[in-house]
Amino acid sequence: MAIYTVAVHIIGNVPSSPLFDVVQDHIDSWRKTALILTSVLFLVAAIWFMGNTKISLL
Repeated sequence: MAIYTVAVHIIGNVPSSPLFDVVQDHIDSWRKTALILTSVLFLVAAIWFMGNTKISLL
């Protein structure tokens, strides 16, 4: 479980700040950047939910 937690932080938290900065520098609007990245979060959550539901049915 501890390795999973470390892996999630390395894969998710480490690149998220630089990615946010790159998107914000390109768009030059904090509001649009937050909207885009929040939309991506909801999209990924929906994909995860569909995959999790499909696995549960098996």
